[in-house]
Amino acid sequence: MHTDILKFIQLIDTNFSMSFLAILGVNLIGMSTTGFQVLSEMNKTNEKFCNMLNSFTLILHLYFLCWYSQRLIDSSEQIRGSVEMWYDIPPRSQRLVMLVMMRSHEPCVITAGDVVVMSIETFSSGMKTALSYLTLLRSMQ
Repeated sequence: MHTDILKFIQLIDTNFSMSFLAILGVNLIGMSTTGFQVLSEMNKTNEKFCNMLNSFTLILHLYFLCWYSQRLIDSSEQIRGSVEMWYDIPPRSQRLVMLVMMRSHEPCVITAGDVVVMSIETFSSGMKTALSYLTLLRSMQ
């Protein structure tokens, strides 16, 4: 079962890696431009509200992608702690647990284009980048 889960995670990563990278890029650009539109349209409350809602949904979408990936990382790191009592089990099972322990030193991750590991850290750095772009757009106005 352990190898099936690892294969499934690898399958998800290979199939969705490029789409995660595209989503990450589009969300960062979208958050910057909609934030700029919110700051630019002071008198148009209806359009301002729509842009704020759009920006909020982009942030929420990116957050959930990163959050589920972070849960995967946390769960795979938790395996390492749960097999620390390997010496209390029968010798035959110890060999199998040793293989799991060796594999658990490298946490399972989902990447965006094999460039960025999707995690909460990626979300926070993406938000910082989007706000930096927003500041740049605002200063050019």
